[in-house]
Amino acid sequence: MSRISRILILLTGLCLVLGLVTPAFAQHLAVRRPDQYPSPTVKVPAAGHMFDADYSWADNTLSGDWFGLRGELAQRGVVFGIRYVPLLLHNTTGGFDTGFFGGGPLGTTVTVDTDLLMGHEGGTLFFDYEFFSWYNGRFPTNSQFDPTGSYVGVDTNLIESDDKRLNQVAQLYYEQSMFDDKFTWSFGKMDANAPFAAVQAAGAFQNSIAMYTSTLNPFIPTYPNESTALVVSANATDNLSGSFGWFDGTTAAYDPTTGISGPSTGPRGPSTFFNNDGHWFLITQVDLNWQLDDRLPGSVGAGAWMQTGLTATSGTNTDGVSDVPGCYLQWQQIVWSPSDEIAADGGGVAYFGQFGWSDPNKNPVHWSLMTGLSATGIFPSRPADALGCMFAYTHYTSNPAIYQSTQRNGLSGPSGGHELSLESFYIWYWKSWSYLQPGVMWINSPGGGDPAPLDDDVLAYLLAGAGLPLALAASNVLGDAPASRTPAAQAIPPTQAKPDYVCNIEAKTIAPLGKPTEATLINGTLPGTEIRYREGDMFRVLVNNHLDVPTTLHWHGMIVPNYMDGVPGVTQMPIAPGDSVLYEYVLRQSGTYWYHSHYGFQEQTGLSGPLIIEAKDEPHACDHDVVVMLSDWLDQSPEGIIPQIRGQQPATSAVKVPDTPGYPFPQDKKFNVDINYPGYLINGQSNQSPWSLKVRKGDRIRLRCINSSTATFFQVALEGHQMEMIAADGQDIVPLTVDNFVIAAAERYDLLVTIKESGSFTLHAAALGTDQQAVGVVHTADAAPKVNLQKPQFSGVSGGMADYASLKSPVNTTLPEGEVKSFVIDLGGQMMKYLWSMNGEYFPEVFSPDGKATPLTIKSGDRVRMRLTNSTMMYHPMHLHGHFFRLLTGDGPQPMAPLKDTVAVGPKQQINFEFTADNPGNWFFHCHNLYHLASGMARVIRYEV
Repeated sequence: MSRISRILILLTGLCLVLGLVTPAFAQHLAVRRPDQYPSPTVKVPAAGHMFDADYSWADNTLSGDWFGLRGELAQRGVVFGIRYVPLLLHNTTGGFDTGFFGGGPLGTTVTVDTDLLMGHEGGTLFFDYEFFSWYNGRFPTNSQFDPTGSYVGVDTNLIESDDKRLNQVAQLYYEQSMFDDKFTWSFGKMDANAPFAAVQAAGAFQNSIAMYTSTLNPFIPTYPNESTALVVSANATDNLSGSFGWFDGTTAAYDPTTGISGPSTGPRGPSTFFNNDGHWFLITQVDLNWQLDDRLPGSVGAGAWMQTGLTATSGTNTDGVSDVPGCYLQWQQIVWSPSDEIAADGGGVAYFGQFGWSDPNKNPVHWSLMTGLSATGIFPSRPADALGCMFAYTHYTSNPAIYQSTQRNGLSGPSGGHELSLESFYIWYWKSWSYLQPGVMWINSPGGGDPAPLDDDVLAYLLAGAGLPLALAASNVLGDAPASRTPAAQAIPPTQAKPDYVCNIEAKTIAPLGKPTEATLINGTLPGTEIRYREGDMFRVLVNNHLDVPTTLHWHGMIVPNYMDGVPGVTQMPIAPGDSVLYEYVLRQSGTYWYHSHYGFQEQTGLSGPLIIEAKDEPHACDHDVVVMLSDWLDQSPEGIIPQIRGQQPATSAVKVPDTPGYPFPQDKKFNVDINYPGYLINGQSNQSPWSLKVRKGDRIRLRCINSSTATFFQVALEGHQMEMIAADGQDIVPLTVDNFVIAAAERYDLLVTIKESGSFTLHAAALGTDQQAVGVVHTADAAPKVNLQKPQFSGVSGGMADYASLKSPVNTTLPEGEVKSFVIDLGGQMMKYLWSMNGEYFPEVFSPDGKATPLTIKSGDRVRMRLTNSTMMYHPMHLHGHFFRLLTGDGPQPMAPLKDTVAVGPKQQINFEFTADNPGNWFFHCHNLYHLASGMARVIRYEV
């Protein structure tokens, strides 16, 4: 090939990438291929605890937390992993060489985030060191171990070894993201198989054709080994991306058929890349991604490659041939998944395939086809396990000038023949960081079968794996770490796309009730920034801790990956002062939610805000969609409340019983309270400067009512108007007309109100058990806002928590059949000592007795039934993380039972609910009265792994 032709190929590839990236700059859409350029997202600080109590960390990983070293390094952007993947293989019959073989790579991977380390945004440094040992006196002569003498055979891509170098720096390169992650470039020594031609769904198979088309055979100097390279990628739209790789083609690829190596040793450094004499490996790929039914991901990728210069592996002499071209098409589609959440994590049954072609006059392989099925997350009791089956076909060249060169050293060679193989495997996870993979492979006509035919080959193998995960945030401390729904080797890494929202957590003195009080705020506002997304979006929120103490954020009511749930000591380590965490996950639900700190009493001091997920297909049109966030406010430090109640410190007015009768629960039931707050707020505003909403006569308003208080229940009514309740805790209900409703701490209710006439109408939120209320105003444009501070007289139909039995789901919520796991839990307490328990055990918090609450153990697929019995005289709003439950309010099957995540259990009352165990991990279950939680009323629900 002429120099001009090579230049044209380079320009074509670069133009392709630039053509893709140009619209990306204009659209500012951040999408990246999920298998490309893995880098750490969650920056994990040192260990801590939600109430600063002493806590023992015991990471259930291969090497643990290393006395906080891993967390300390992660704070500074340095994240590392260790893995060991031994392989035992028995070639039972046929092929070129029978017998037992064994070996395994030991690797250390380090990634460095330059933004955290030195303030350089968008940069990441990757380092991978590999050591490979081979047992039984045998070792592969190149990076593809092939005892069958075929081009397919068993592949040791896990070795990541440059031919005979079994002890090496396998990868060392720098990556830079630019233009809001629309454009990325990488330079250094890297694996040519990482960003190109790899079918993710086939990644667990050991047949080499699963990882790359066999037209890219190991006799090409670079592919699939490591080489010095420049790789650029771009994202044109949410669904379209492209990449181009320019690799040093002078790598030392050892050819077992000729006994020679490539013409240089480029992979040891960039010298041959910059002083190259025409030996390049060029590859480009375009990817299109989609989702069937908005839930089942799929993709198709098309690529082309060219090896310029001598390959030193084909032809009738050692001079080789030059300029070998090829192309490929690959696809994968999840065709079925047990749930939307598992599908979002890449789990389910996937169909995949790849077709490759190359010039038969220059390449031993003419064309190849690989297709199969793989599955993860389909067994409720074994959500991390995976299995698969695959068919592969390779067709060889009939050009004798090419195939005869492969007959040397006794290996068989193709003559227009074919090779066919079948493989199946099962991955069994012992822990989230260790697994076993037995498998079997049958190969018909190894190597093409002519002129030296080999018997059909049968191989049985056992692969094992153990490693220290790169994502430290995924580890748990109260039990086994949550199981990944995909094997560790094929896990989809999060991106480092620009966040949609930034939450700066900071201390600030404010005076919503007139008295200056130290608050903990997000972006300086009370409540915090309203986060609003649409169902199906990617949730990307960056949290920066500017406090002098640790913090976290919990996404209340959201079904999230376990390690992003925001509970320190249970699902993540707290965010240390000066550190940041990027929370990132796919939104598979809609509704009204909120977020708040789960560290200490920060929630009481203002660290909370609304989180709204708009539905894709919203059935309730309105003119105004507004948040009404109710809260209680202290003008003193909340850390002193429990000691005051216990008589350990002088009592203030906040813990004294009100002098006047308080608002009762509907039906005039007495409502006991712990704290006599000095005031209450609507959207952070007091009655002296009330929140207001200006509308027009006839407007339809959607009120998203969130009770973000730490202990208070409210009874809410809009003066002169009935309301239509349409959702509870973010989940649709059969519309219910009410005159008022009761909302417990942490609950949410959505209501529609039509403004009948011009005027000013007061929104009353009476704090039950007290004589106080919070007020707001809804007024038409032709009327001045005028607040009515008179005590409201509630009458008519009361909804919400006042009558759970009236809540009905519009769809059947009956759970699938499963093994029933029942729990009977007594919500107990000692008011004088101010201790609150579950079945007599206290979760270890700063104000609870010594001891450790026993986790409630379940397993995936269980149908979990909870019976909560309140033996105290206080109300307990109980919240379950990571799940929605069916609230059962009567006898019988109750097919239309509502879905909720929070339920209030009244004095001497019994509540029943049930849920399917379909979200593995450790999940917090607790009373959302912050002071009851701080005194011990909580448990962890732990999935067996």
